[in-house]
Amino acid sequence: MRLLLLTSLVLLASAASAQTLTTGEWTGELAWSDAEPVTLTANIETCAEGLKIRLESNDERYRTNTTVIAQSGPVEFTIHNNQRGYTLACSLSRQDDGSLSGSCATGSSRARVTLQPPAQSTIGCSDG
Repeated sequence: MRLLLLTSLVLLASAASAQTLTTGEWTGELAWSDAEPVTLTANIETCAEGLKIRLESNDERYRTNTTVIAQSGPVEFTIHNNQRGYTLACSLSRQDDGSLSGSCATGSSRARVTLQPPAQSTIGCSDG
């Protein structure tokens, strides 16, 4: 019985740690099927309210407000295109290699998004 309880606790701890996102500056791209990919930078922090993501493109066309995201399940947020004035709803899944991958959509248009985690996690939460 003790062995079963110990095994269950180890499995639960492993599952919980597998769902934790690395904090710090993530890099990646947003790719439409008919345009050049846009380079993205996402800052993910652990704050009192939970995980927060702040994402923008290097050319400043796309930007999120800081958004609290779920600790488990898909990473969901919206991103605004400042040049054309539309908003994308994004849903990314954690991949086995630690990256995030998924899509952002507005209406029937859909873009592919990938984000790679930083080599080293950061600690803390900014006020921004």
